[in-house]
Amino acid sequence: MRYDYRAIDRAGRKVRGQCESVGLLELENRLRERGLDLITATEQPLAQRRLARMPRREWLHFWFQLKELLAAGVALQEALLDLGKAEDHRQRLVAEALLDGISHGATLSGAMAAEGSFNPVAVGMVRAGEMAGRLPEAIGKLLDELQREDEMVGMARRVLIYPAFVAAVIAAAVFFLFYDLVPQLEIFLANMGSELPWQTRLLFASSALLREYGLLIFSGSLLLVLCLVALPLLSAAMRLRFDAMLLAIPLFGQIIRKIALARFAGTFSMLYASGVSVLEALGTTRDISGNRAIRRALYDAEANIRAGRGISLAFNDTGLFPQFVVRMFAVGEATGALDRSLANVRHFYQREVEETAKQAERLLEPTLTLMLGFLLGWIILAVIGPIYDVVANVGF
Repeated sequence: MRYDYRAIDRAGRKVRGQCESVGLLELENRLRERGLDLITATEQPLAQRRLARMPRREWLHFWFQLKELLAAGVALQEALLDLGKAEDHRQRLVAEALLDGISHGATLSGAMAAEGSFNPVAVGMVRAGEMAGRLPEAIGKLLDELQREDEMVGMARRVLIYPAFVAAVIAAAVFFLFYDLVPQLEIFLANMGSELPWQTRLLFASSALLREYGLLIFSGSLLLVLCLVALPLLSAAMRLRFDAMLLAIPLFGQIIRKIALARFAGTFSMLYASGVSVLEALGTTRDISGNRAIRRALYDAEANIRAGRGISLAFNDTGLFPQFVVRMFAVGEATGALDRSLANVRHFYQREVEETAKQAERLLEPTLTLMLGFLLGWIILAVIGPIYDVVANVGF
């Protein structure tokens, strides 16, 4: 049974946490070994017996601290006991869950797998480190991979933040102009009695259309977006087709594909260098690929390898991986340095992601600026022109 408990440490501070135990007496003894005195404990409902999801940055902190403690010669249980005193509630729960599993005779990787909330790559890396007797080094490699993923995700976010901001500015400008300013200008110009040019009539018609059917247009657009999001959830075939379409989107699809390939190559290289077999490494990378089309291609490659095909031929048969990746697999097979070849693939695609992200920023900034300028220029031309004509025709 897992309990939510409240306890007090030797410094008099109150501590909350979770602990696996067969009963309250054993729970009290376990906490006493950690220097805690039990105050209250309640059995946790089965549906809640999963670790809270932690942001990537918190995982980085957790693995960094564990690696440093183990590298300094601290025993695993003592290191987890120390991490169990962390101020962050989620990190404390992670450390306590692992400590409970190890106390019941499991290895660190076994405790991670049993908990079910850990990344499969992390479980595979830790298991490989335990088998080789080099757990701190394995955790260090895992930490490096998490840092690289964090950098790539940061780059992808930077590409998306600016377009989202400019799009919000354009939407706010259109809303203000079409709902407030343009109707007032329409009344003013109508009272002048002069003939309006076509661009002015188009502006007033667009404003009237937006005021009359704006809510319907917004609702329809929102419904369309929801349908596009919900359709892939209807069936596995739709999800696969949707993810394949994502990879085919110009520019953004290239970024998604390159991030996925860099993540795959780096993870596969890391697992293979740690002693994990090719098939097991493929199974792990397939589960964390993040794109169903790539996951399907990895599944097909794994099936072909099991059937006796060479690694490079199996990846070539999927039709999804670039020839560069296939050639690097072939080089790795020929030289016996598959991990080094895929590490080169990871470095190549990381650099490609950086360059593509910068290219997208350079392309999007002037494009969106021109869109906003065109909108404002159209409104100014449509309004200032008739006003100028009216003023020019007024005799003094």
